[in-house]
Amino acid sequence: MDKILQDSLDQKIERVRANFRAEALKSRYQPYLHIGGNLLLLLASMLFHLLQYNNPSWIDLLPFAAVFILGNFVVYFVHRYPLHGFYKWNMYAYGSHTRRHHVFFQNNVMTFNGKSDWFTIFFPVEIVIFFVLVYHPLFYFLLKPLIGHNATTSYLIASSGYFLLYEFVHYCSHLPLNHPLLKIKHLKHMRLCHELHHDPKSMNKINYNIVYTLSDRIFGTYRPPKKSE
Repeated sequence: MDKILQDSLDQKIERVRANFRAEALKSRYQPYLHIGGNLLLLLASMLFHLLQYNNPSWIDLLPFAAVFILGNFVVYFVHRYPLHGFYKWNMYAYGSHTRRHHVFFQNNVMTFNGKSDWFTIFFPVEIVIFFVLVYHPLFYFLLKPLIGHNATTSYLIASSGYFLLYEFVHYCSHLPLNHPLLKIKHLKHMRLCHELHHDPKSMNKINYNIVYTLSDRIFGTYRPPKKSE
């Protein structure tokens, strides 16, 4: 009976995946344009700010460490609440993440089958455009009077860098377990943690972090994988 139920569930997931892929094809999804656009925008923002430095001191570089920690907490709370919380004002985030990503990828079907599946792994280009063209200027003008030009520049470079790191680790979390990249212990560990998060019974309870597990450990939502690394 359990096998019949599982087979039925697997068939349902594959039907949903087929519908999503058909939707992507209808929208003429271009995977390399999607990923290339995100990558170009984030790298261009880093290069732009890098060129704005004015004889920075080592103190001006401290925001790199701060963002590496702060970014972990931001991802945790955004992932746990807007992306998994059902609020009327939040249908874009909730619909894109919980109703699409978590239906397309479940703990027993974690890997993508081709480049057309990238549309539900990486952030939409419009989010990256907003991040570069709105978040960056806003935080530049907010932070510059407080911490100075060079430190603010470091903060913004680090923010784009963390965004890139997030996208990379999340991509690795949907690779097959035998992929060469997952020979790196940390990437494999995060892949297995993410698999637990994609269990429909657990997705609103555990393993919200993507890059590393600091916030999950602090807030008691970390569940280590049972499989050996």
